[in-house]
Formats: sequence, structure tokens, C-alpha cells
Amino acid sequence: MKRIIAVILAVAMIFALSACNSKNTDVSENNYVSLPAQTYEPVDETCTFADCPIYKIKNSDCCQWHTCKTEGCNSMRTPTAELYGYCELHECEMVNCRHEKARKTKFCAFHLCNVGNCRNLRTNTLYCDDHTCANSRCNYGTKDGYRYCAVHLCMERNCPNEQRYDSLYCESHTCQKPGCISSKSISETYCMYHARYITD
Repeated sequence: MKRIIAVILAVAMIFALSACNSKNTDVSENNYVSLPAQTYEPVDETCTFADCPIYKIKNSDCCQWHTCKTEGCNSMRTPTAELYGYCELHECEMVNCRHEKARKTKFCAFHLCNVGNCRNLRTNTLYCDDHTCANSRCNYGTKDGYRYCAVHLCMERNCPNEQRYDSLYCESHTCQKPGCISSKSISETYCMYHARYITD
């Protein structure tokens, strides 16, 4: 049985070699397959990145491995981004980041503020300083037009203040009756319920 298997494998290898030799492959004297002329520069021009021996690609001073990966850009990759693939113009400006910048910004999507059209750098959250809730213990994004997020912003309509620690309303909009956390008008001292029974 082993001898039969060996014979079958030998015959298969002979057919495979015959098929390879019959292909019309353009191979040079050095056994390197020729590359498409429309993609690469003449063979006597090599990549200008350090001591790279690979040939330049069309319209670039570098080979495909050292040319910026951004579509339409033929600039040289930065030395630090050799493995990532972007030039100084298209590499994220965040220190030690090698990702591509988001369009018309200085930073990549990982370091850009998570708010719509904001182009600022994120801080320690998903948002920049301008769009991070002003509550020191909160990392949520602010509500549009306010300094606080929806969790910490006073529930009174159009009020820009932070909620009191024990209420859904800010100090100015929380009833002053001890133990009561109901809302009140900013011009009043107590909520509607306690205003009926308390007189100063």
C-alpha cells in the first residue's frame, strides 16, 4: 500500500511540474518575475527611503512599502510610520500614534473628539475638553450648548447649571425645604407643595 501511495504522489508531482513549465511566465535571468511596466519606474531607479533596494513605483520617489498609503498621495512615509504607512501630512499628530488622520483634521479617528464636526483632540475620554461634562467625576459628553452632560444638567428647561448632588435640579431650582428635592421657580424659595404651608 505504501508503495502504491508513493507512486501516485510521484506521478502527481510530474504533472504539476509539467504544468508549471508550460505556463508563459516572464522570468528574468536572475529568476525574478518581471513586474508590470505601468506600475513601476525603470529598474535603475531604486527607492530613496534609507538603503531600500526595491524599485520605485510610478510617480513616487519610493517603493510601494515606503510610499504613503493615503489614496492619491505619493509622498514618503515617515521613518516612524514605516510599518504603518503614512507621510507627515497624513499621519496623526498625536504623540506615538501612527494612524491616518481623519479628513481635514490633525488627528486620527481614535484621537478625535467624538462630537460631530469637532476637530479637537480627545482628553482622557471620548471627548475633548470643550465637550466633556464639567462634573469632575464624569466622562460623558456635554449636552449641546451646555457644560454638563444630560445626567448632571439641571432638569429645569434651559437651565445651564449642574444638578444638586441629591436632586435632579440645581440649587436654584430645588426646593429649600430640608428633605425635599422637588423643583421650584428660581424666584421662589419652596416648591409648589411646601409654598402652601410654609411662611417665612
